[in-house]
Amino acid sequence: MAAIYSLYIINKSGGLIFYKDYGSAGRMDTNDSLRLASLWHSMHAISQQLSPVSGCSGIELLEADTFDLHCFQSLTGTKFFVVSEPGTQHMDGLLKHIYELFEGSCCLVGAMKFPLESVPGYGFTRGSP
Repeated sequence: MAAIYSLYIINKSGGLIFYKDYGSAGRMDTNDSLRLASLWHSMHAISQQLSPVSGCSGIELLEADTFDLHCFQSLTGTKFFVVSEPGTQHMDGLLKHIYELFEGSCCLVGAMKFPLESVPGYGFTRGSP
């Protein structure tokens, strides 16, 4: 079974909204997770501008030897990305499902609160685990 190492949600300005670490290997402190979110936001934006394909929406998959980074960007510019074991399949569907939960909970609890805190059964919490 493939492992998901971590989940990030970044707002359209590059600010880290949510971070959850699901593994014990390679845990990052809060500052490292903020830096990674900011770096990914910048790389994603630059890739959109440098792409030879018109209408490119940015990097969707970054494959490395030890991990894969899968990204989904919503129409509002919010980015959802997971760091997973190399070769993990169906992450696009997972990210879209997380987006739907996020979007639905925003409408239920209001945009000023953190939306995933009150989704029963998902165990989402703000910040590090």
